[in-house]
Amino acid sequence: MLTIDDESLLPAFEQEEASNPSPRKVIDDTRTVYGSRKLGLPKDALWGQPVLCDFGEARTGPGPHKGLIQPELYRAPEVLFEMGWDSSADIWNVAVMIWDLFQGRHLFHALDEDQDVSATHHIAEMMAYIGSPPPLEYLRRSQVTKHVFDEKGSIHLSLLNCTGFSTFLSSHSFLPSSFATSSFVVPENSVKSNLRPGQWKSAGGVRVPPPEAMSLERAETVLEGEEKTRFLDFVRSMLKWVPEERLGAEELLRDPWLERGDSFLRGGEEM
Repeated sequence: MLTIDDESLLPAFEQEEASNPSPRKVIDDTRTVYGSRKLGLPKDALWGQPVLCDFGEARTGPGPHKGLIQPELYRAPEVLFEMGWDSSADIWNVAVMIWDLFQGRHLFHALDEDQDVSATHHIAEMMAYIGSPPPLEYLRRSQVTKHVFDEKGSIHLSLLNCTGFSTFLSSHSFLPSSFATSSFVVPENSVKSNLRPGQWKSAGGVRVPPPEAMSLERAETVLEGEEKTRFLDFVRSMLKWVPEERLGAEELLRDPWLERGDSFLRGGEEM
């Protein structure tokens, strides 16, 4: 959400509501539902600063906490695996949100061939972008990881339907046409117990692409050279399997990529 720097929007909004009231439905003596009204555009594109909002699932205290949080595309791996989580899950969120805003498209899709939310597809995408499976000690934090990995940390569960995942991958221009034959395919004959619809299902095999087929380097198309390297290092410092290995908010503020941008805004170094 953005703050309002052009305060002329507010009286204009009030005047419009007074002269043309929003549609409404009275539910009972205590509740009335109003139709939404769009706020006008600011003059001279005078947009405000972005602010954090929507704290409906917020928790207090250091944690670890339990329960499902975060929109699907921004969900941290420890949440998918039903592990305890803390503020480091927000750091994963920050990385994915920065990517979406800066690149103009989602990093993760987490959908199967029927366009249903799929945790298994999501994990496969994470493996492709991080470049490695989760560490064994991390996997031992939850029994849910057994849907995907065996006791040695190797993939053993068929990660949903390979056709659906391959369709998603082939829609990305940065993937080579040889992807379909160059990817690792998870075996089909795997454990199918305690599966939840839209989450951990088995039907064929999802292809986990190798680095040369799908990586952050190939996905990033805005920057080049040293600036691209710094940006990807910044993102990677947050996209870590193990929550404790992600940089904290204070450390991220001192990241070279952010500091260089801050210097540019102050009129110093050129980007």
